[in-house]
Amino acid sequence: MQCFKALLVVTLVTIPYFRSSAQVAAPVIEGLTLDAAMKLIQDKMNAQGPVQYHLYNLDEKGARKVPGTIYTISQSSFAADASACRINYHVERHNEPEVPNALLTPSPLSSTNPYFYLKSGAVYSDGSTVAITPESVSVIDAAERWHLLATDHRHPDWAYETVPQVFIARVRLGQTYSTEIYVHEKADAEVVAKAMQRAIQLCNPSAGKDPF
Repeated sequence: MQCFKALLVVTLVTIPYFRSSAQVAAPVIEGLTLDAAMKLIQDKMNAQGPVQYHLYNLDEKGARKVPGTIYTISQSSFAADASACRINYHVERHNEPEVPNALLTPSPLSSTNPYFYLKSGAVYSDGSTVAITPESVSVIDAAERWHLLATDHRHPDWAYETVPQVFIARVRLGQTYSTEIYVHEKADAEVVAKAMQRAIQLCNPSAGKDPF
């Protein structure tokens, strides 16, 4: 019994410590310099590795329509340039039917080297410029991403499920374009998003209030 009481006391004393640690996580990002915020994004993303999930359409009762599709997104070589407020990376994408199906052939592996800016007025290779604020960044899961795409194509009633659930740090660049960074865990996606918001704030001094 004495052993149990001692264990209970240790447990009760330890719990507030972990809560306190969680509560100070956001202010740490709030105080980062631009170099530190950009490096945090770079290091977090380079540690992710490939993200793979099974996508299912849902019927009107919320049940999966099978088979689904397997999506694999490999993101690597993240390089954050604080002086330009720019992030470069490499991405490879591939999808294939969950079950071999003559009507759903695997897509060829696509390989691209995208980049995006965290400052307004930056000029892209096509000559376009965008306005960006901390509110341009959000965290969604992959199922919501597919629902948003369906809504854009006039199918707001279409619903999806992904297994496992994966998350996206999404940066809206103007009205029609967004950058999507795939992350395994929601907590990591939120850290990346907050670091992006911090970088946007520092790259655009008049972008708005502190997002934290």
